[in-house]
Amino acid sequence: MFLKPLSVVLWNASVSLVGCSYAGTMATWMRMAYPHLVNAAFSDSGPLQPQEEFPEYLEIVAKALAEQGSQECVDAIEAGVQGVLDLLATPTGPAQVSEIFHTVIYHYAALVQYATGTQIANHCRILLASAESDPVRRLAAVIRRDECVETRYSVLIEQYRNTSYDSRLSTCNFDEEKLRAGIDRTKIFFGGWAHMPDRVVSVAGGHDPWSPLGPNESHAHHNAPVYLVPNTTHCKAILPTSVLDSSELIRVRRAVMDRMHEFASTRPDSPTTVPPTDPTTEAAPGSATGVAASTLILLLTTLALA
Repeated sequence: MFLKPLSVVLWNASVSLVGCSYAGTMATWMRMAYPHLVNAAFSDSGPLQPQEEFPEYLEIVAKALAEQGSQECVDAIEAGVQGVLDLLATPTGPAQVSEIFHTVIYHYAALVQYATGTQIANHCRILLASAESDPVRRLAAVIRRDECVETRYSVLIEQYRNTSYDSRLSTCNFDEEKLRAGIDRTKIFFGGWAHMPDRVVSVAGGHDPWSPLGPNESHAHHNAPVYLVPNTTHCKAILPTSVLDSSELIRVRRAVMDRMHEFASTRPDSPTTVPPTDPTTEAAPGSATGVAASTLILLLTTLALA
């Protein structure tokens, strides 16, 4: 994208950004921040609204389990989880939980967020068909998987001893004041739901736990369509077509392709500039110097949001 002003061959090239989840957020915001560089963007399941607490995530998890499974399934899970909490409140509870679950845990959040086809329904069917009467042991029996979760404290904290820039520490080393200031700055920079940039196509899954923070059809306008796919989870529209896809998901994929082709094949409304032919002349906004300035602005924005 930043090479366009440096080459006559690339000057009229169309640039489209595609991403899902946080990458979809970045694609949307890049179109907003650099409309002269980005012709169009496609965001699948990209959250746009920053907020401190996010109880809606688990609300969507429960909704998906109830609608793709059953309310009886949700009740069984809640009974099992409550039983685990009750055990953990006793002196011998942690040891019992470890023995029952064998430290092998299948997170229901991950099940719902990344479910495909009938995974949720099958999971609920197995849970409810169990002959185990104890809700905790019944839950443990159905969520055991071959992949174990590391629970040793000494091993878990080792990753946080890495204080390099690209370590996990850099994503969680903040306090409430810094978090809230970052949320406010993000809203000032990008507007959250208040402003949907044009030439951005967005998709939200009806059973995606992140969808409450993303755009919905009420935020859409003609040049910023938002498609809602019922009973669909996280980042499914961006994936290749599968025999497990619903007819609605297939229809939305086609609509996305049509709108992206429309946006990418026509020039944005924002003004463009001709690259300078004389290197001694003052740099135009689209010149190498202008690109460096844009890169600096993006870097400063990133640091401000960090």
